[in-house]
Amino acid sequence: MKDKIIQILNKHNLKANPKQIENFYRIIENEEGIDDKTLENLVLMNLTIGESYFFRDKEILEKLKNILKTKKLWKILSVGCSRGEEVYTLSFIAQELNINMEITGIDINKERIKQAREGKYKNWSVRFLNKDQIEKYFEIKDGYFYVKEQYKKNVNFENLNILDLNNTDKKFDIIFLRRVLIYISNPEKIIEKIYSLLKDDGYLVIGLGEYFPDLFKYFSPLLPISSSILVKNPKKVESKRIHKKVLSEIKKQKIELNLEESIVILEKYIEKKEFNSAYKIVKQLSKKFPLAFIVWKYKAYIELELNLKNEAKESLKRALILNNKDEEIWQLKYAIEE
Repeated sequence: MKDKIIQILNKHNLKANPKQIENFYRIIENEEGIDDKTLENLVLMNLTIGESYFFRDKEILEKLKNILKTKKLWKILSVGCSRGEEVYTLSFIAQELNINMEITGIDINKERIKQAREGKYKNWSVRFLNKDQIEKYFEIKDGYFYVKEQYKKNVNFENLNILDLNNTDKKFDIIFLRRVLIYISNPEKIIEKIYSLLKDDGYLVIGLGEYFPDLFKYFSPLLPISSSILVKNPKKVESKRIHKKVLSEIKKQKIELNLEESIVILEKYIEKKEFNSAYKIVKQLSKKFPLAFIVWKYKAYIELELNLKNEAKESLKRALILNNKDEEIWQLKYAIEE
C-alpha cells in the first residue's frame, strides 16, 4: 500500500515528506475495499495542499492591474487553483477594470474542483475582505459565502494535471503559478510545460517571495515592477546576474507567510534535524497562530527533541485542548511521559 501511495505521488509529479506518507498510511492501512482509483483520490485529497483565500498577495495583484489595462481580452490559466479563490479574484478584478478574461483553473484534486465550481466558501476564505467587498462579490446564506453568478461568467474549472494540458490547444496571456512549485518533486519539468503554454509576450505570476533557480533559466522578472511577475526568455539561459537581482528584490519585500506556508518551512528544518532553528520559528508561530493545534503539536515535538520536557508538556496541553482527536498528539504525550 505504501508503495502505491508513492507511485501515485510520482505519477502526478508531487512530493510529500516521509512523515506525511507514514501518517497517511497508518490511517488507511486497515481499511478494506480501497481500490486503486479510490486510493488515488484519497492521496490527492490528503497529501496535497488546498489552503487559499481571496485577494492573496494584494501587492502583486495591484501591480498586475496596470498590465491588465493595456488590452481588453486576456486568456488566463491558474495552476493548482484549489477551491477557486484565485480564479474568482481575477473575475472580480476583470469586472472592476471593465475588461474581458477567459479564466481556466486546474487542479489535480477532484473534490476541490467540485467546490470551485460551486463557488461556496467559509469565512476563512474571505477573512481579509472588508464588509463592502463581501457584499459586492458574495451572496451569504446559512453562514456560507456564495460567489455571485455574474462573476462565474467566462470562468472554467478542470480536474487536470498541468502536464496533461495540450500545448497546441491554446496559449495563455497570463499563467498563475503561485505556491505550487514548493510541492513539486521535479519543478523544471513543470516550468518547461508552463513555458510552452505561455504566449511569447505573456506573463507568469508566482507568489510573493518565491524563488526557484530553475525558473529563471526560462523566465526573467519584470523588475523593477515586481520580482513575482515574469516574462519569457527568448531561450533558456543561465544568468547569475538575474539571480542576484531577484534575490535583492525579494529581500526588500515585506512577506507575510500564512500558516500553511510557515508549516512547510518548519517541516524542512525538522527534516534536516535543525531543531534550534525550527524552535525559533515555532515560537513565533505560536504567538501568531495561537489557535492552530498543529503549531503546538510541532512545538511539543521540537521541545522534546531539545530535551525541554516541561515546555513540551505545556505545549502538548494546548494542542490537546485544540484537537484531542489527533493521533500524533497522543503519541507525543506517551513519549513525554515515558
